Amino acid sequence: MRKTLREALISYSFCFPAYLIFTIFIFIPIVWSFILSFFDYNLLTFSAPRFVRLYNYTKLARDPAFLVSLRNSAFFSIVYLPISIGLGFIFALLLNESFSGRNFFRMAIFVPYVVSLVIESIIWMLILSAHPSGVMNRFIRVFGIPPQGWLSDSRLFCSQWLFS
Repeated sequence: MRKTLREALISYSFCFPAYLIFTIFIFIPIVWSFILSFFDYNLLTFSAPRFVRLYNYTKLARDPAFLVSLRNSAFFSIVYLPISIGLGFIFALLLNESFSGRNFFRMAIFVPYVVSLVIESIIWMLILSAHPSGVMNRFIRVFGIPPQGWLSDSRLFCSQWLFS
Protein backbone atom coordinates (compact mmCIF):
# COMPACT_ATOMS: atom_id res chain seq x y z
CA MET A 1 0.00 0.00 0.00
CA ARG A 2 1.15 3.51 -0.69
CA LYS A 3 2.03 5.59 2.32
CA THR A 4 -0.66 8.23 1.72
CA LEU A 5 -3.41 5.60 1.33
CA ARG A 6 -2.20 3.87 4.49
CA GLU A 7 -2.17 7.16 6.42
CA ALA A 8 -5.67 7.98 5.15
CA LEU A 9 -6.99 4.58 6.27
CA ILE A 10 -5.41 5.04 9.70
CA SER A 11 -6.97 8.49 9.97
CA TYR A 12 -10.39 7.17 9.00
CA SER A 13 -10.08 4.31 11.46
CA PHE A 14 -9.52 6.83 14.27
CA CYS A 15 -12.56 8.82 13.13
CA PHE A 16 -14.79 5.76 12.70
CA PRO A 17 -15.98 5.49 16.36
CA ALA A 18 -17.07 9.14 16.34
CA TYR A 19 -18.89 8.67 13.03
CA LEU A 20 -20.55 5.52 14.34
CA ILE A 21 -21.77 7.26 17.50
CA PHE A 22 -22.98 10.23 15.44
CA THR A 23 -24.85 7.93 13.07
CA ILE A 24 -26.48 5.83 15.79
CA PHE A 25 -27.43 8.57 18.23
CA ILE A 26 -27.98 11.63 16.02
CA PHE A 27 -28.41 10.91 12.31
CA ILE A 28 -30.68 7.84 12.50
CA PRO A 29 -33.04 9.38 15.12
CA ILE A 30 -33.37 12.57 13.05
CA VAL A 31 -34.19 10.65 9.87
CA TRP A 32 -36.56 8.32 11.77
CA SER A 33 -38.37 11.29 13.35
CA PHE A 34 -38.77 12.91 9.94
CA ILE A 35 -40.23 9.70 8.51
CA LEU A 36 -42.59 9.29 11.48
CA SER A 37 -43.82 12.86 11.07
CA PHE A 38 -45.85 11.68 8.05
CA PHE A 39 -47.71 9.07 10.12
CA ASP A 40 -50.46 9.09 12.74
CA TYR A 41 -49.72 6.61 15.50
CA ASN A 42 -50.20 6.15 19.22
CA LEU A 43 -47.39 4.78 21.35
CA LEU A 44 -49.77 3.83 24.15
CA THR A 45 -51.97 1.51 22.09
CA PHE A 46 -49.26 0.19 19.75
CA SER A 47 -51.70 0.52 16.87
CA ALA A 48 -50.35 0.32 13.35
CA PRO A 49 -49.13 3.70 12.07
CA ARG A 50 -51.46 5.29 9.50
CA PHE A 51 -49.88 7.34 6.69
CA VAL A 52 -51.41 10.86 6.78
CA ARG A 53 -49.15 12.69 4.28
CA LEU A 54 -48.71 16.37 5.26
CA TYR A 55 -51.64 16.51 7.71
CA ASN A 56 -49.37 16.81 10.78
CA TYR A 57 -47.55 19.76 9.21
CA THR A 58 -50.73 21.59 8.19
CA LYS A 59 -52.12 21.04 11.71
CA LEU A 60 -48.89 22.41 13.14
CA ALA A 61 -48.96 25.47 10.88
CA ARG A 62 -52.44 26.36 12.21
CA ASP A 63 -51.49 25.95 15.88
CA PRO A 64 -51.16 29.39 17.57
CA ALA A 65 -48.77 28.10 20.24
CA PHE A 66 -46.42 26.76 17.56
CA LEU A 67 -46.49 30.05 15.67
CA VAL A 68 -45.61 31.96 18.87
CA SER A 69 -42.75 29.57 19.62
CA LEU A 70 -41.55 29.86 16.01
CA ARG A 71 -41.56 33.66 16.29
CA ASN A 72 -39.69 33.54 19.61
CA SER A 73 -37.10 31.15 18.19
CA ALA A 74 -36.60 33.36 15.14
CA PHE A 75 -36.19 36.44 17.36
CA PHE A 76 -33.67 34.60 19.52
CA SER A 77 -31.69 33.39 16.51
CA ILE A 78 -31.78 36.58 14.45
CA VAL A 79 -31.61 39.30 17.13
CA TYR A 80 -30.42 38.02 20.49
CA LEU A 81 -27.59 35.67 19.45
CA PRO A 82 -25.73 38.09 17.15
CA ILE A 83 -26.02 40.90 19.71
CA SER A 84 -24.81 38.77 22.63
CA ILE A 85 -21.95 37.27 20.61
CA GLY A 86 -20.99 40.70 19.29
CA LEU A 87 -21.04 42.28 22.77
CA GLY A 88 -19.00 39.41 24.16
CA PHE A 89 -16.43 39.86 21.39
CA ILE A 90 -16.28 43.63 21.97
CA PHE A 91 -15.82 43.15 25.74
CA ALA A 92 -13.07 40.60 25.10
CA LEU A 93 -11.27 43.04 22.83
CA LEU A 94 -11.70 45.88 25.34
CA LEU A 95 -10.44 43.80 28.26
CA ASN A 96 -7.39 42.88 26.22
CA GLU A 97 -6.41 46.55 25.93
CA SER A 98 -4.48 48.35 28.64
CA PHE A 99 -6.51 50.95 30.62
CA SER A 100 -7.00 51.89 34.25
CA GLY A 101 -9.54 49.64 35.94
CA ARG A 102 -8.98 46.76 33.53
CA ASN A 103 -8.19 44.34 36.35
CA PHE A 104 -11.38 45.30 38.17
CA PHE A 105 -13.50 44.60 35.07
CA ARG A 106 -11.69 41.32 34.46
CA MET A 107 -12.39 40.33 38.05
CA ALA A 108 -16.06 41.34 37.73
CA ILE A 109 -16.41 39.06 34.71
CA PHE A 110 -14.52 36.03 36.05
CA VAL A 111 -15.64 36.00 39.71
CA PRO A 112 -19.09 34.51 38.93
CA TYR A 113 -17.45 31.56 37.15
CA VAL A 114 -15.02 30.96 40.00
CA VAL A 115 -17.68 31.31 42.70
CA SER A 116 -19.96 28.81 40.97
CA LEU A 117 -17.13 26.27 40.77
CA VAL A 118 -16.37 26.75 44.47
CA ILE A 119 -20.03 26.27 45.36
CA GLU A 120 -20.20 23.12 43.23
CA SER A 121 -17.13 21.70 44.94
CA ILE A 122 -18.59 22.43 48.39
CA ILE A 123 -21.83 20.68 47.43
CA TRP A 124 -19.94 17.61 46.18
CA MET A 125 -17.84 17.59 49.36
CA LEU A 126 -21.07 17.57 51.42
CA ILE A 127 -22.51 14.76 49.30
CA LEU A 128 -19.34 12.65 49.43
CA SER A 129 -18.42 13.44 53.05
CA ALA A 130 -16.78 10.57 54.95
CA HIS A 131 -18.81 11.49 58.01
CA PRO A 132 -21.84 9.21 58.62
CA SER A 133 -24.10 12.23 58.11
CA GLY A 134 -22.84 12.74 54.54
CA VAL A 135 -25.60 12.53 51.93
CA MET A 136 -24.15 9.52 50.10
CA ASN A 137 -23.38 7.70 53.37
CA ARG A 138 -26.95 8.28 54.55
CA PHE A 139 -28.21 6.89 51.26
CA ILE A 140 -26.11 3.72 51.36
CA ARG A 141 -26.97 3.19 55.04
CA VAL A 142 -30.54 2.47 53.87
CA PHE A 143 -29.13 -0.59 52.08
CA GLY A 144 -27.09 -1.71 55.10
CA ILE A 145 -23.72 -0.58 53.73
CA PRO A 146 -21.36 1.03 56.27
CA PRO A 147 -20.20 4.66 55.74
CA GLN A 148 -17.41 5.09 53.21
CA GLY A 149 -14.60 7.63 52.94
CA TRP A 150 -15.53 8.63 49.41
CA LEU A 151 -12.79 11.22 48.93
CA SER A 152 -10.24 9.90 51.43
CA ASP A 153 -10.15 6.12 50.88
CA SER A 154 -7.73 5.23 48.09
CA ARG A 155 -9.46 1.88 47.59
CA LEU A 156 -12.51 3.71 46.20
CA PHE A 157 -10.70 5.49 43.37
CA CYS A 158 -11.72 4.31 39.91
CA SER A 159 -8.20 4.72 38.57
CA GLN A 160 -7.00 1.82 40.69
CA TRP A 161 -9.78 -0.39 39.33
CA LEU A 162 -9.09 0.63 35.76
CA PHE A 163 -5.31 0.42 35.79
CA SER A 164 -4.58 -2.44 38.19
